[in-house]
Amino acid sequence: MDNRDFNGNGLIPFKTFRLRRSRRMKRINYSRRLSWAEYARVRKGLFPLSPSDKWLIFFRYGTLYFYRSGNGTLVYKLCFRHQGQGFEASEAWVNADPEQIDPLPENYECRLLDYLIDRLLLNREVNFPLPEGIAPEQGAMLERIWMGDCRTGTEIRTITRK
Repeated sequence: MDNRDFNGNGLIPFKTFRLRRSRRMKRINYSRRLSWAEYARVRKGLFPLSPSDKWLIFFRYGTLYFYRSGNGTLVYKLCFRHQGQGFEASEAWVNADPEQIDPLPENYECRLLDYLIDRLLLNREVNFPLPEGIAPEQGAMLERIWMGDCRTGTEIRTITRK
């Protein structure tokens, strides 16, 4: 299904989502470089088409926002700047409100951000990062919670712009 089918002009009806920003965001030490082609794909974002799609990701004014689609909670915010032959993540933020989301170690947050970008926005086949001490069987359950059905290789659901 093409996202333009929602209202005919390629714009996402964001008013259908109840987005909740966090009053407490924590800056994390995240590093990521994207080529021009990767940056163009990342800027398209991702729109959930079913309840099993767990993420709403969109780009606005140089910042990439990662929201949980079910409850509209902002989880990550990633700012980019042009640097040489591509783009670099200049700032990364994670929701630090314990009433909205459980805190995770910073190094794991960085690995999750890489995974979300690679898997959901760049459509790469990458392994879900497991936290330390988690068995692969438990990891499959954790991946299902975080990713829903998007990990099964279904179509890319990008936010399109005319």
